[in-house]
Amino acid sequence: MVVIVFSGHVLLRFVQRVIGIRNKNDAIIFLEENKFEVHYKLLKFINESETLYENFSPEGSGETYKYFLNKDVLIVISTNSNVVVTLYDITVDLNENQNLEKIREYARRIKRNKNEFLKKNAKKNLNDKDSRNLEFLIEYKEKEINVLKDELKNMIDVSKDIALQTKQLRHENRGLMQEILFGFKKFTNN
Repeated sequence: MVVIVFSGHVLLRFVQRVIGIRNKNDAIIFLEENKFEVHYKLLKFINESETLYENFSPEGSGETYKYFLNKDVLIVISTNSNVVVTLYDITVDLNENQNLEKIREYARRIKRNKNEFLKKNAKKNLNDKDSRNLEFLIEYKEKEINVLKDELKNMIDVSKDIALQTKQLRHENRGLMQEILFGFKKFTNN
């Protein structure tokens, strides 16, 4: 079971940014009076979010974080300690929401890239499995080929031996024929 830890900062930001009590003093009072309910709602809010990015380390931070998105709220959780670091409302923009659409588009692209990554990774894993199967098959076939090569070598050796024996038999037969034709007959000078 994973234990998620909430800091006072995160609970306050949740009350302000999600529940909607913007005034800091009012949000603190609400949090003190409804601490259990806020914890429950925040857990539910995190469970209903979708993973945007896992194991990302902002430059210079030295720590990796998991990022989740629920509507327009970015949830940042420390990978090492499961502490919810902050809730970032992506609609808050000093330039009157000029960056909001850009941030939403980036989030959509990250999701598309993540899905594409998962598809490509699944394809790679399948390809790796097929490669290992082919390597095994090649190794198996190489063993079969080596056995066949040994059989072929033996057959060639047998053929060479038989050829030598037939050559010896032909040579013997020639000798015998020489004897038959010329060996017993004496030539006379009459």
